[in-house]
Amino acid sequence: MQKGVDGDFAFSHVQYINREAAFAMRGGCMATGHHLPHWAENSPLKFFHAADRYERVNGERYKEIVFSLPNELTLEQNREILDAFLARYMQNHYYAWAIHEKVGAMSDGVRHPHVHLMFSTREIDDVERRQERAPELFFHRANKKHPERGGCPKSRRWTGANRSQFLFEMREAFARMQNEMLEKYHIPAHVDHRSLAVQKMAAELRGDLVLAELLDRMPETAVTPSAILREDPVVRQQKALREAQRKRLDKITARELAQDEAREKRVMDAMDAAVNAQEELRDELLSMEAGVEDATLSALLQKMERARRDMEVASAAVLWGRQALEEAQLDFLGDEGREAWTVMTSLQRELVQAQDFEDTLYHPLPEDASIEDEAVRSELQLAMIQRIADLEKRCDVAEKAFAPFREKLERPGTHKQIQYRLHTYLFQNEAAKARLEKSVDAFVDAVQNARVRVKMMSAQSGIPSTAPRPHTQSAQKNALRDLAVAALIAKDEEEERDGTWALIAEMEKDEMQSDR
Repeated sequence: MQKGVDGDFAFSHVQYINREAAFAMRGGCMATGHHLPHWAENSPLKFFHAADRYERVNGERYKEIVFSLPNELTLEQNREILDAFLARYMQNHYYAWAIHEKVGAMSDGVRHPHVHLMFSTREIDDVERRQERAPELFFHRANKKHPERGGCPKSRRWTGANRSQFLFEMREAFARMQNEMLEKYHIPAHVDHRSLAVQKMAAELRGDLVLAELLDRMPETAVTPSAILREDPVVRQQKALREAQRKRLDKITARELAQDEAREKRVMDAMDAAVNAQEELRDELLSMEAGVEDATLSALLQKMERARRDMEVASAAVLWGRQALEEAQLDFLGDEGREAWTVMTSLQRELVQAQDFEDTLYHPLPEDASIEDEAVRSELQLAMIQRIADLEKRCDVAEKAFAPFREKLERPGTHKQIQYRLHTYLFQNEAAKARLEKSVDAFVDAVQNARVRVKMMSAQSGIPSTAPRPHTQSAQKNALRDLAVAALIAKDEEEERDGTWALIAEMEKDEMQSDR
């Protein structure tokens, strides 16, 4: 038995990752696997015991790679990530792996699936593929002139001077593997192999200052299992740092939502004020007795209608903060969670509508109401009481069915991912919000310009200088009638457009949700 460089026997460590012998009580080993020569007889313990025995003194008997797996994926889905990694980097090596999954002392109650991969840095060559070497020869020093007389050579990418660069490239490739698998199973989480400093710099370059602020945090320090058991000062420091950073993230997210809500209120108030001004202008036009044939006013009114239509289209494309938060939460619920959420919210809306209708049934009846009217209302009141009681029971059942998914949203890891997802939605909607604000300003200007023209016409006794003056009272009445009819037609067309744009907006929202 030869002692390794770090004093850790390879055969003992493989017992640790496979939870064998003295390590069986630790638990948490979900799956194991290996790729070994025939003489190892499918036993990682036998292979790494041979490494302990036949590798040279102070020689490296194994390397280990430990990497996390997304806890949003199932064990079978995470196995696909592991298989892709092994196919890319371990084809020419003998190895053993184990997937561990348990709630650790530092994981805030969240399960932490991860992989322990032990492998020999000796690279399988053509001689080994044709005829496997005996264990004492496999771990022997390589012979370049006569490869069959020596062991398999150690790979330079694991032991050479450029191994740090190779490790960086491998981290990047592994992050890409995880993201591809997350996308495959419609999980909105994202893995980034870059350091926090590099991610922050990239966010600043693309103008995402809030994300840069979110990423401007102190990276955590790795702690050993023994330090956790002893509750060393570094463990307490890391727990305090994690709690402080969680509160900071909540504060930044709350501030961003508050700013977005204030911005939404400003825009909605401006839209409502402009629409009310347009309605007042229409009423004023109906009360005028002349000016129907004013070309300038006609052009201004047409421009006002186009500006309102553009504003409504821009408004339908905007996702404000509360909607963005809801969408971010739905993204992490999965198909079953979305279905449970849809059932629960639909029942809640139906209950509110039933309660509102019930309130109207208790309003006083008209003085001329008959006994039959009173009897009908009493029947409706009784039916609504029963209907509301039934809806309350169904809502309670739906809320209990949604409770496990609500707990999922409240887990620290998922909560953090939702906050980043929320910010992504808000940042992506910046351009749409800017377009909406611009279109609101254009609509306000169009209404104001039309109002100024109407005031000018009123100051000129209701007759614009460019329009022919009616010579008789009958002509004035006809002009007023034409103006009223035109205004009513325009209002009907606008209401029809409102319904059309509302339908289009709803269809676009459904399509966006379907795409996600």
